[in-house]
Amino acid sequence: MNNEEIKRIIDQIDSESKDAYIGIFYEDNLDPSYIKGNRSGFIKLAAECLKIAHNFGVFMTNKNELGASEFKKDDWFDQSSHINLEWVKPTYKFREEILEEKEENEENSSALREKINNFIAISILFLILISIPAGLYQLIKWLIQLF
Repeated sequence: MNNEEIKRIIDQIDSESKDAYIGIFYEDNLDPSYIKGNRSGFIKLAAECLKIAHNFGVFMTNKNELGASEFKKDDWFDQSSHINLEWVKPTYKFREEILEEKEENEENSSALREKINNFIAISILFLILISIPAGLYQLIKWLIQLF
């Protein structure tokens, strides 16, 4: 789909989405979140995503891929939503690359977590090993003072 087709669809949606409503929520006692909206709201959400796709090259001018686009929300997006979309971060990477990076990050974070856990365990063991002789010394010193 080229930019002209995308722009035509965006213009058509913007002219027809007067009563749009959408919000992203989560239940307090449930983990999953959900999107609540009417048909026009979902169409308006799709239009906002199409606007990002239309202007994709502008956002990707930064070589570090730190380009971001503000996610424009007007009165159609519920301001009391539990999850508030503020911006999007486009990327040129393919799905497989992103998933591989995610796996690498998870592996790195689990390795870091393991190192931190080991450090904490060794620190606690070290404190125990120092505390036992110090405590015994204080106990013996106290017993000697009693007699």
